[in-house]
Amino acid sequence: MGVASSLYSAVYRARTCLSVISMLLRLFEQELRTTFTGATSVFDQFAEPEEFTFAKTIVPVKLAQHEGEKLVSRSQAKRLTMRFERFQTVVLDFSEVAEIGQAFADEVFRVFQIAHPQTLLMPLHMTPAVSAMVARARAHNKDRGSSAA
Repeated sequence: MGVASSLYSAVYRARTCLSVISMLLRLFEQELRTTFTGATSVFDQFAEPEEFTFAKTIVPVKLAQHEGEKLVSRSQAKRLTMRFERFQTVVLDFSEVAEIGQAFADEVFRVFQIAHPQTLLMPLHMTPAVSAMVARARAHNKDRGSSAA
């Protein structure tokens, strides 16, 4: 009877372990699916359909500002636009940027755009002051383009 009892106890523990392992595997599988789906949605957000390259980037423009500094110079704009040409679409997020200077806007939205017409620049979250500078630089770009034609 002692052997049967020990055997029964061992089988019971094995079944319990298998149940726990089975439950853990199901949770792990669900987590993998969630993680993979999340990674796929991130990739889809930044890649063009049918292409397996990142074609879009989002740039928080406030990161180009050093503490207490305003974005006014062409050199600041050149630092910001480094490597933009590697993307088809660059979303410029102007959150927390109150204003930009004329030279900065001109370098980004006219000079860079003339040099890299294949790169689409999409500014977002602009204050009225930033929006006015961007519009001015883009209008100047169009004026130059139409007079050269």
